[in-house]
Amino acid sequence: MQALIDKLGLPDDYVRALPPDTAAHLSGLPLQAPAWFYPGGGALPPQAYTRALLGDTPLQTDQPVAALRRLAERWQALDAQGRVIDEAAALVLAGGSESLALLAGIAHRGRLPLQRQRGQISQLPAALVQQQGWPVPLLPVAGAGYAIADGLGGLWCGATAQDEDLDPSLRASDHALNLAQYRSLAGMREGPALELPPQGAWAGAC
Repeated sequence: MQALIDKLGLPDDYVRALPPDTAAHLSGLPLQAPAWFYPGGGALPPQAYTRALLGDTPLQTDQPVAALRRLAERWQALDAQGRVIDEAAALVLAGGSESLALLAGIAHRGRLPLQRQRGQISQLPAALVQQQGWPVPLLPVAGAGYAIADGLGGLWCGATAQDEDLDPSLRASDHALNLAQYRSLAGMREGPALELPPQGAWAGAC
C-alpha cells in the first residue's frame, strides 16, 4: 500500500497507509487489517452541506419539473403546462434514473450510464450499542460495508445494493446483512440475529 502511495506521489495530508494497530487506534474499531487513512476525510449531514453550497441562492422545492428545454445558451425547466419555472446557464440533474425521462426529448451523445438500484442502511441506536458492548467508530470506516457514528452514541452501518429493484420498503434481511458487515468490518464475532427496529433503518430506490 505504501509503495502505491509512493509511486503515485500522494502527500501524507491526503492519504496514508496504516498498519492494523494504528488503524484500530484511530478508528476506535478493532480492525484486523491495514487501512487507507484520509486525514482530510470525514462526514457531513447532506442537507446542511447542500444548503452551505447554495449559500444565498434561492431554492424552490415542491415544484415538479415535467420537461427541459435548451434555448440559446440557457436551460429552461418547464411545468406540466409547458410554462417556464426557471432558467439558468447550467443544469444539474439529481433525480437518479428519473432524470432519463427529462432527457428523453433532448439530443445528447448516447444513453447516460444510469442504473436503477435500491439500497438500505441501518441505525444501531445508543441503547442497543451499549447493551451489546459494540464499539462506535471515531471516524467513518469503510471496507466490506461501512460504519459511521450518528452523533448520539449510536451508529449507522450499511449498505445493501440491489440492481433494478425499486421497492423502498424496509427488509429484515438487509438489516441482518448490514449488521453482519459491521461485525466483520469491526473484527467482531458473529452474534444473534437482531430484529429490524421500526425506526432503525432507511431504504431508498432510484
